[in-house]
Amino acid sequence: MTHVRGLIPYLTVHDGGAAIAFHTSVFGARELARYTEGSGRVGHAELSFGGHVVHLADEYPEYGMRSPRSVGSVVGGISLTVDDADAVVAAAEKAGSKVLKAVQDEFHGDRTGRIQDPFGHVWSIRTPRARVSDAQNRALWNEMSPGNTAVTYEPAVEVGYYTFGVPDVERGRRFYAAVFGWELSPAQRNGDAAYAHVDNVRLPLGLTNDTKDASPHLYYRVADIEDAIARVRANGGSAEPVWESKSGRGASCRDDQGVAFSLWEPAPGF
Repeated sequence: MTHVRGLIPYLTVHDGGAAIAFHTSVFGARELARYTEGSGRVGHAELSFGGHVVHLADEYPEYGMRSPRSVGSVVGGISLTVDDADAVVAAAEKAGSKVLKAVQDEFHGDRTGRIQDPFGHVWSIRTPRARVSDAQNRALWNEMSPGNTAVTYEPAVEVGYYTFGVPDVERGRRFYAAVFGWELSPAQRNGDAAYAHVDNVRLPLGLTNDTKDASPHLYYRVADIEDAIARVRANGGSAEPVWESKSGRGASCRDDQGVAFSLWEPAPGF
């Protein structure tokens, strides 16, 4: 059985240089790589959207690669999560995109709009606004129209965040920015505690000034923290009371052998 190690969307456009400029200026993407032929054709480019990578290239008709502009249609799209869907859709329209669906609040808890960019690709721009459970989503979908059905599957729990400690967070920000290219937010302070978030990595992480344990502290992303805590305790582990923050709800836990970890139920948008 094949073990899938990753999936990266690949866009074909009629003007690679202009497409890169559009995505970086409107969507805030970061250009990672660009390979340009002597003719000026972009043979391959890589863009990071908050740590999630998209590839693109100019048309290569000789290999059957044509853009939506050339074939006159599009058969797919990309969903992009942002902080402010209204602002991004407005910026996209100003930059030459066609608004296919005005931004509005949806039953699944997101505020969403849809645009077709100047290169023919369709983007769903979304900002999570409310926490809606899978059960609520299914019920609302089924009620929308006769014959609607919905099935959702519980995903395997994965690491959603991690932190590691350094003696001085400000020094850590400078060191890891220079060595790894990390883009870190300004250090946040709460009394003696300090923390800085890394903005441009696929698996989010942060630096803290807690050096009691040099190993990374893992936060496992869960959909329902009370249910996860119940499973921890039922299987011999322990969990402290739930804490609240702007990023969601969390709980410090230990497994049945005393190993520490945390649970994290993200707030909408995280």
